[in-house]
Parts: sequence; structure tokens; C-alpha cells
Amino acid sequence: MKANSDRHADRLSTSNLKKHTEGCFGADVVAAWIKGAADPSKVPGGSIFAAFAGASRRPITVTHRAHTRVEARTHIVHWIAEANHPLRIVEDRKLKELLGTGRPGHNIPSR
Repeated sequence: MKANSDRHADRLSTSNLKKHTEGCFGADVVAAWIKGAADPSKVPGGSIFAAFAGASRRPITVTHRAHTRVEARTHIVHWIAEANHPLRIVEDRKLKELLGTGRPGHNIPSR
């Protein structure tokens, strides 16, 4: 048990986090953040996912974030038109349940 307690002796150490961020973003970017030269309000794309999309990561897709009202409406209209669904499908109770799962405040368009 002593070895385990030694391993967690310094819970405030950030050296592993620093090594990880240097691997993801590069040592120069991490050094700029430490010096305070980097502006945290200028996250690329305004998204935390864009900030964490390093060169070794898969590209970001729309499934990583919720759609805006306009994007959701556009995607639903395209889906209805391309699949030849009747417009009344947007009033379907089960479809609304599926689209709203995990997003209680999400706006689901209707006619």
C-alpha cells in the first residue's frame, strides 16, 4: 500500500497534464499559455472541441455538438425532402421523443 500512497503523494502536481497538453498542442503553445501570452477568449471556432482537435485527432463532425435552431430546422427539412417523407412527420410523437432525448430544452420544429 505504501507504493500506492507514494504515487499519489502530490495531488497538486500538474506535470503529467503539462506533458499531455504539450503532446496535443505543442510545447510553444503551452509555454505561451503559462506565460499568459495566449488569449483564452480566442478559442479557435469558439468551441471547446475545436480547441482540443489536435493534429492526431479525428476531424470534428456535427455530432459533437448540438445543432442551432437554424441548423436543426435545415437538417430536418433536407431529411423530409430527400426521403420523400410527408411534412406531417414533424408532428410524430415518437420522432419528437427521439430528437429531444438528452436535450430537454432543444427546439424541435413543427408546421
